[in-house]
Amino acid sequence: MCVRARGCWITVGPRPCEPAIPALNRMIGADQNAPDADRDETAIEVLLGRCAARDRAAFAELYKRAAPRLLACLLAILRRRDLAEDALQEVMVRVWQRSDQYDGYRGRPMAWLVSIARYYAIDQLRGRRPLVALDDTVVSRLSDAKAQESVEAAESSGTRSAL
Repeated sequence: MCVRARGCWITVGPRPCEPAIPALNRMIGADQNAPDADRDETAIEVLLGRCAARDRAAFAELYKRAAPRLLACLLAILRRRDLAEDALQEVMVRVWQRSDQYDGYRGRPMAWLVSIARYYAIDQLRGRRPLVALDDTVVSRLSDAKAQESVEAAESSGTRSAL
């Protein structure tokens, strides 16, 4: 069996490598265009450096390269295109503001961008949780007497301290 790693074929087992094994590449996740992916990561890293220097043209190019992948990530989390598009705009603003914080020694640039998008999307989901007000009848059925007494005591002590 052959495995492609960093653009080179490595023989694993008794058979020699055969470069035309697309099924194997799909199974192991090997990318036929691995050098292109490395070049893209390098370009994104350079663009982030230029964004840190406040180069608007570099930011426009970064947007062109990263936006489709970030939008896909946001769509997977938010499940609504309108929310994902709005989130993408906010994420790109954060990238512009924080581009000087990117450190190439800590990880790949696309991973850094995706983490910003992911955390933003999760924050959006937390903020969208609906708050439901319960009727007094529902609360009275759900609560027991001791719980009701403690709520009333807390409310009365809060009222006393406010006075």
